[in-house]
Amino acid sequence: MINPLYDSRLQTTPVQVTAPPWITQSEPGPAHCLGLSYDGTSILSGHAAGKIIHWDTGRRHFAAEIVDLNAPVTNLVMLSPFPTKRLTKAATVVKPKLGEGNYTFTAQLTGTVRRNSFKQILELPGFPSDMLENAISRLSNPVNASSSGDDKLRKENEDLWEIVKEQKALVKKLNSKLKPSST
Repeated sequence: MINPLYDSRLQTTPVQVTAPPWITQSEPGPAHCLGLSYDGTSILSGHAAGKIIHWDTGRRHFAAEIVDLNAPVTNLVMLSPFPTKRLTKAATVVKPKLGEGNYTFTAQLTGTVRRNSFKQILELPGFPSDMLENAISRLSNPVNASSSGDDKLRKENEDLWEIVKEQKALVKKLNSKLKPSST
């Protein structure tokens, strides 16, 4: 039995082309991020134009425009419907003045964070002074940092040239022994 893909009799069968799936009524711009729902039935896409669009994966089509944020959406997080604990807590919510349309929501991470230097720095309100001093010293003395590297490379090159000279001398000595002497 021949696979239908390779059956030459079926290759001339006309096909009705319908509207392509995954299109919207308006052009939202390029997608910057995607989020898949827990059960796999919905995809949210965040776009450069600030739109978040809901897609129905089962029907393969646009479902709704959720929101237009007027700023690029670069990250979407789909939370599990069964969270073990709350990952954030609301720190502040600022309501807009009459005529303005944007709320300001500030969240605080909850739970324990493993203690390493990077995660400790994330918890601080600014940069630690020793980190700033270290960065300033590296930026103010770039010649000293690179000159030690240059000296190291120079020394490696000298050592390699010595090995090359020794190898050339050895080859020359072997060639002179292999050549018959003309006496």
